[in-house]
Amino acid sequence: MTVVTDPGMEPLMRGLLRAHGAEVDVVREPHPSGGWQQARRERVDELLMTAPDAWCPTSTTTPTTSPPTAVWPTS
Repeated sequence: MTVVTDPGMEPLMRGLLRAHGAEVDVVREPHPSGGWQQARRERVDELLMTAPDAWCPTSTTTPTTSPPTAVWPTS
């Protein structure tokens, strides 16, 4: 698993993810017009093109997710 993030992620969290086997890919520069979010999205797209069987779960494209307005029960 690869987690794409920006320099704002705490080093402790990066270490925790790595300890659980994730590769942490840190974008170094914000996108000129889209900021950090766009820079992360573009990096994810780059990674997806290098691995045909890879996928990226999102709240709107994962088949098993509820609509974005759904409220998840706490119990």
